[in-house]
Amino acid sequence: MSPRTILVVEDDLKLRFIIEKQLLEADFDTVAVEGSDAALRELETLTPDLVLLNILLPPGMDGIELCERIRGDRRLARIPVIFLTGSENPESRARCLAAGADDYITKPWQASDLIRRISNAIESASSHPRGR
Repeated sequence: MSPRTILVVEDDLKLRFIIEKQLLEADFDTVAVEGSDAALRELETLTPDLVLLNILLPPGMDGIELCERIRGDRRLARIPVIFLTGSENPESRARCLAAGADDYITKPWQASDLIRRISNAIESASSHPRGR
């Protein structure tokens, strides 16, 4: 089986590096970008197995808006989206889930938990595709 590809959308360079390292060690391929605009450019040609994103991104579209755009695009709507964010605010969690997120993980995170939840989301998406 070929490695699964994760699009990582994280504005903090150090965290992006850590996430990529953890995913590569778990045999995932990664494409990592800083913000929503770069993510949308990648999504023009890339169909990742999952999008992992932060809520707060550089000026422009935030992660919630990006998630809504993914869900609104027929070609991308079936891709699982997981938020990895520093916000433990219940309202933020509710907004992300309402936007179509499959999961919500707060920073700091445990690598094993992140990998398990990504794997579960990908497995669930492949066995129960969204009806969009």
